[in-house]
Amino acid sequence: MDLSILNPIFNPILTLVYDPNNPFFGAILCVFIIATIVALVTTISNKVLVDQNLLQFLQKEMKEFQQDMIKAQKSKDPHEITRIQKKQSEFIKIQKEIMVNSFKPMIGTMIPLLIIYYWMMQNPFITPYVD
Repeated sequence: MDLSILNPIFNPILTLVYDPNNPFFGAILCVFIIATIVALVTTISNKVLVDQNLLQFLQKEMKEFQQDMIKAQKSKDPHEITRIQKKQSEFIKIQKEIMVNSFKPMIGTMIPLLIIYYWMMQNPFITPYVD
């Protein structure tokens, strides 16, 4: 797979930090800069693709349910435990929705990240120092 299309994007970073007297430092600094860019893109995509208000609401509901479950288990009241167990099926749906919302940005960023990492492994400035 030829990833030379990424060269115009990332090679300026490499030439900016590349020092012929100390190429190891330049490679490490380049990896750090690319990792920072990747983290920034991942964070932004997480904020854009996930409904943060819905996620916070669902997490709050889950926390309340878990606290109720702990109280019911500590009280050892059979009626309270059966009530919580009946309620548990609807909270499994909430957990599923939380997971789906959490995976949305990962699906959108996984392939570009793998391509960037693959490019880094093929780059002659970086490869000798990341093996």
